[in-house]
Amino acid sequence: MPFSRILRAAIALVVVPASTSFAQGSSRAVVTPEHVKFVLSSLAHDSMEGRGTGTRGSMRAAKFIAEQFRLAGLQPAGDSGFFQHVPMVTRAIDPSSALSVDGATLRLGSDFSVSAGRADPASLDGVQVIFGGVFGDTANALTADQVRGKLVVFTAAPPANVGGGRGRPPAPVSCREAPADSTARGGRRGGGGGGRGRGGFGGNGAALQGAAGIATIEGDELAPRTVWAAKHTGTAFVKDPAAGPAATGMPASVQLTRHAAEVLLGASAVAATKGMLGRTIHSSVKFIERPALGGNVVGIIPGSDASIGGDVVLVDAHYDHLGIAMPSAGSTDSVYNGADDDASGTTSVIEIARAIKAGPASKRTLVFVATTGEEVGLVGTNWYIAHPVRPLAAMVANLEIEMMDRPDSLAGGVGHAWLTGFERSTMGDTLAAHGLPIVKDPRPDQNFFGRSDNIAFARMGIPAHTLSSFDLHADYHRANDEVALANFEHMTGVINAGVVAVRLLADGFTPRWYAGCKP
Repeated sequence: MPFSRILRAAIALVVVPASTSFAQGSSRAVVTPEHVKFVLSSLAHDSMEGRGTGTRGSMRAAKFIAEQFRLAGLQPAGDSGFFQHVPMVTRAIDPSSALSVDGATLRLGSDFSVSAGRADPASLDGVQVIFGGVFGDTANALTADQVRGKLVVFTAAPPANVGGGRGRPPAPVSCREAPADSTARGGRRGGGGGGRGRGGFGGNGAALQGAAGIATIEGDELAPRTVWAAKHTGTAFVKDPAAGPAATGMPASVQLTRHAAEVLLGASAVAATKGMLGRTIHSSVKFIERPALGGNVVGIIPGSDASIGGDVVLVDAHYDHLGIAMPSAGSTDSVYNGADDDASGTTSVIEIARAIKAGPASKRTLVFVATTGEEVGLVGTNWYIAHPVRPLAAMVANLEIEMMDRPDSLAGGVGHAWLTGFERSTMGDTLAAHGLPIVKDPRPDQNFFGRSDNIAFARMGIPAHTLSSFDLHADYHRANDEVALANFEHMTGVINAGVVAVRLLADGFTPRWYAGCKP
């Protein structure tokens, strides 16, 4: 169905109230599989271009979400209607950039590339090259004096079997048997980060921080993703003037072909020895920085109760995904629609808002937020924390919804979900006691509690959890995370459970951390 017809169908939709099968059936749920399908199909449509942070597709999605909030009867709470602007920029390497050595020119995207990063790296112009050996090999590692001001060229380390999936953090022990701050802090379910990081250059990062650049030989040709990155704008990020200028002068992250490395070293990498000095580079590498539009979508249902109306419950999901990116091997699809991640959670937030607004007046104030930039480092959530629409001190709970368009057999199958950090606060036990089909996270080793937006609020002391039914499917962060794979019976059941959960929070239930379980 064309996108315009889908939109007209939603506006014309007649909502039919239905009862829930849960103990708190008075929420007068209005969630239907048809409307759930409409919202998810709209958010994960190709016209949204994968909802990449700071892109026009993301703005289209934000406008759609704002319209759904308006139709639900929410009050706009952004700085421009429902929209809360988040000032972002994008960076890309200038296509005219080149490296030359003794009259030989290396071409961007063919012979080399330089990662755009978030600030200008150290200049490579007039810099001498030094060979660093195998990347990550700390035996007889080069000293800080040897690499200072130089471009250090490494051969790639052999692949390592790190196990455990997509870079997940170490498994935490049960919080009720551990120190209060037992949550592993490094991991996130989302993407974004990328690269080696500023302090992780193969075990001798401290010495390399003084280098002008760190280059890795990728092979006879640059890796396909390196070529893609050289030709496309980088990820959007916040550049808040109040925070001051971003750090500059960090080592440039350079990718090379074997031919380019030989030109820079004056010898093949096979023949080179660690510490061998190469040639001096002339560089015209520069970067282009442009403003990017983006932000959160925020709507409110004001509290009606004289005693607890000022309390705030935050219900949120991130609406961004990976945008348009390089197709996976064997595929031509470059639109990473993110139906499950996290159009499904955003759909849930919209549907819960509609259902709650259609029912009895909420005693507490409910703030519904669709955040941007989770995939690139909790950008929207961090901005909201710095610019809350209601005082954070008044927030009694946060329920985030993430990746729930497919059943998880370990949670009980269709209509069932799990709650991250279930054992950490009274929220999980209370929801279960009210008959909701919400169970403990069946994969605690994945540390999902610490890998999404909720963790930012939890670390502030606010009981904050994520509702999900992600079953570790293979479509995670791939272009084939499509609407066709969604189970709308399942989604409707979980969303109706979410309606009851939010109604409990709205009408007075205040979750508390168990002793030793606050992160």
